[in-house]
Amino acid sequence: MSHSHFESQQSQFNRDSEPQPFHNNLHYQEVLATLRYGIIARRGLILLIGDPGTGKTTLLHQLTRELDTNVTCLFESDADVNFTDLLRLVLSNLESSSEARNGLSMMQRCKAMLRSQAERGHLVSLVIDNAHRLRDETLEYLLHNFFGATPADRAEKLLQIVLAGSPELLERLAQPRLRSLKPRSELICRIQPLRGKQIVAYVENRLRAAQLPEDTFDDGAMNRIFAYTGGNPQMVNDLCDHALQ
Repeated sequence: MSHSHFESQQSQFNRDSEPQPFHNNLHYQEVLATLRYGIIARRGLILLIGDPGTGKTTLLHQLTRELDTNVTCLFESDADVNFTDLLRLVLSNLESSSEARNGLSMMQRCKAMLRSQAERGHLVSLVIDNAHRLRDETLEYLLHNFFGATPADRAEKLLQIVLAGSPELLERLAQPRLRSLKPRSELICRIQPLRGKQIVAYVENRLRAAQLPEDTFDDGAMNRIFAYTGGNPQMVNDLCDHALQ
């Protein structure tokens, strides 16, 4: 394979600048089904937990494609976002011409619009990637205003919030100041590394997406890929790139 030809193919095998091609398997199907159920059943707070590189972002993008048309899904991946920014995101996507200048009036308008959506049978979900890196203040305001401010907030669950992050997120949410604000019906999904034949299928899927032969890596190579990566998809991508080079 010539160097120039490899560069064009290799850049497609592991593209960091855009969502990875979704690789479907039974485990991912179960995680996606649980996430969809959590939103549709209005569980309020849904957590997607997984180690870095296990494919949380790719799953979230797939989730946004699979949700029913009666669900408005808002996606945020900037860990530096603050609570006011999140309110603006919700309001702007619900086509509000709000002229509110302070957080309280924005919060009131946001809840009013979410209630109006719910009355029409429409759900709104806020999906936050890299949530383990959110500031404590942002997490506290988010939980307090949508789940813990009043008994009505705890009962209504107007906004379905999906927080995706590393296991550190669970530790942060277990802090006393945050634990008391979480809804009791929170749903936790855990994404696991690839195992056995899952790795083979994953690599073959990525090779097809990059227009490379599916048998590029033989059984021995696949075994070594698993041994080095432990089934972490991002590490599999990186190792395959280096191996192709």
